[in-house]
Amino acid sequence: MLERFWEQQPAVLNTLLSKKIRRGEAMASLTEDDMTLIPEVIKLMSPLKVATTLPSEYRNPTISMISPIQTKLRRQFQSDESDHMVISQMKERFRLDFVGRYTYLLDLLHYASALDPRFKDLAFLDDNETKDMIFMRITAEVVKMDGQAGDGDTLNEDQAAETEGDRSPHREEEETDDVPPKKKTALDQMFGDFLPGRSP
Repeated sequence: MLERFWEQQPAVLNTLLSKKIRRGEAMASLTEDDMTLIPEVIKLMSPLKVATTLPSEYRNPTISMISPIQTKLRRQFQSDESDHMVISQMKERFRLDFVGRYTYLLDLLHYASALDPRFKDLAFLDDNETKDMIFMRITAEVVKMDGQAGDGDTLNEDQAAETEGDRSPHREEEETDDVPPKKKTALDQMFGDFLPGRSP
């Protein structure tokens, strides 16, 4: 809505100044500070818009997107000293509202992201120890399931962790493809810096 107002601002302001519309009544008007704040609010809120439209691009959105979306939004709403006071307050309110969301499902969300080919390197996580722990637990679970299936050649958790070694996807070298630029999807806009071969 703010984007649309910003696009149509000259027409809206001219209409508000029209004597036919006003008819002697005092109408609320925007100050210079309000007008300079609008583009900053649009910029701040655009990742939320992308985060809400991203799942609707897919016929069957998956749980694996939640953890990367959370990380992206948390980074977007980090306070910055150069922020306008109103923007800083908006970021603070968002962080307070966001702090307790999905905390009880954090491991599940990370496992789902690790198993999704788009996020398998867990680039949205900064801590390599956390990444390694996630991959070790997934490997241990696979070994456990394999043992329950009756296969005699199973490994215990320690052996599974040793065999995993440096094969975790976040340590693999990224390949770059020379692909002509195309229109950015919501996935590219949201996760361009997380996904290999995509630019933010």
